[in-house]
Amino acid sequence: MAAVQSREKVVMNTDEEPTWFKKDLQEHELQQPAREVFEKYSRVPAERVLSHLKGLLPYPCIGLFWFLDFGISELPVYDEVKERIISGEKFLDLGCCFGQDMRKLIADGVPQSNIYGSDLDMRFIDLGYEVFRDRHSLRSKFIQADILDDDSDLNQLKGQLGIISAQSLFHLFPWNRHVEIAKRIISLFNPTGSALLLGRTIGNKDNVMGGIPGMECYMHTAASWRQLWVDVGKETGTCWDVSVTELPSDPGMSQLVGHDAHMLWFVIRRIG
Repeated sequence: MAAVQSREKVVMNTDEEPTWFKKDLQEHELQQPAREVFEKYSRVPAERVLSHLKGLLPYPCIGLFWFLDFGISELPVYDEVKERIISGEKFLDLGCCFGQDMRKLIADGVPQSNIYGSDLDMRFIDLGYEVFRDRHSLRSKFIQADILDDDSDLNQLKGQLGIISAQSLFHLFPWNRHVEIAKRIISLFNPTGSALLLGRTIGNKDNVMGGIPGMECYMHTAASWRQLWVDVGKETGTCWDVSVTELPSDPGMSQLVGHDAHMLWFVIRRIG
């Protein structure tokens, strides 16, 4: 419940325009992967794509138009992810928000029945249907659930998943919750398969608390992120190979979380 309340503070407090909010989206800012999904998958006429995307809620990842960043397709493991889903493995977009990465995978030919999305707030899932215009055609399953609730509907996927994407999720919580989330993620993986976790989280040159107003956010260094998985591995009897890449954060997000912040992209594999 605390997570819901914290998120609502950011979403609903719109009396003043946030400093990170983008007033407009320009043609040159709409990257080709995003345009292709909206034109080919959502069937939005090319001349209407920009107008279709404006006027959405001023939550940071939305007000900054992060839902147009199909980051999963930029990862070097993207082809592997597609092949594994096509071969029958199940994929979960955890904290999916609008579910843009799910739509990207589907647009690139993976079977919808092997893709799942989960978010704490059903409003984002509903908005995703509006953004991508597929409420009556998308066959992938969405699960409204709190990753920190041991009795949530995510239990229906327990032990079944091969790949989990966690984009912009961990940095919404304090350190102790990171351990809980990681352990919960591990429980969702097929215990005998080649578990793969990928995504991104806001990092910092020093591992610090701070960031989004109304939330207790923890920003990792690359070293502390790797250590998290060492610690969690010891607690769960598992071993993980952690690859981390540091990239600059969006200038608008830097105003929110500080200029020492950056984005940590990660690919994590179970190796034992």
